[in-house]
Amino acid sequence: MTHKQLLVTYLVTMFAITNPFGNLGIFIALTSDKSVSEQRVIAVKTAFACFIIFLVVTWFGDQILSLMGITVPAFQVAGGIVVALIGLSMLQSKQSDVAHSPKEKQDALTKASVAVVPLAMPIIAGPGAISTILVDLHQFPSLMAKIWVTASNLALAVLIMVVLLFAAPLRKFLGTSGISIMVRIMGLILIAMAMQMFTKGLVVLLPGLAGVAASL
Repeated sequence: MTHKQLLVTYLVTMFAITNPFGNLGIFIALTSDKSVSEQRVIAVKTAFACFIIFLVVTWFGDQILSLMGITVPAFQVAGGIVVALIGLSMLQSKQSDVAHSPKEKQDALTKASVAVVPLAMPIIAGPGAISTILVDLHQFPSLMAKIWVTASNLALAVLIMVVLLFAAPLRKFLGTSGISIMVRIMGLILIAMAMQMFTKGLVVLLPGLAGVAASL
């Protein structure tokens, strides 16, 4: 896979995982008691928090894994399962408990600001997004790849901010059926990406599988 293909795959996967359109309802519910100006401030803070999380994972994720003694193939398998669960929930038009639990949503309603928790983490920049960053960068562990991924993360954060800034009119324009269709399509994409992530890690962890697959 070339750098260009990596970036395209990365952006598509990250857009699907962060799912800004699918999270419009959550954003509106958590900020329903705020004024329009306060909602916009929360939208900006949420996008900024997401970018910082992506930035830390991009530049220090490998070191964190090494410190904890976790190999990238093992993380690929675990990340593939997480992403698949999120994609399956999206395909069924359900909110995945992998991203956020009912208790976290209930706790969020009592907080003065929900921008960082739970909107940025774990709803938008959750385990699936973190797994995707680490796994994709493992394919091209170079300084230039990290720079391009950082630029992509910035573009993604801006997109998240724009979607959240216009949450109410966008939800009204797309309607329930429109958002449902988009979420289901993104879910299907995620499941396909998750299978690739899972099998790549599994083949490294269990090399005998590669020989069995080649003989079929």
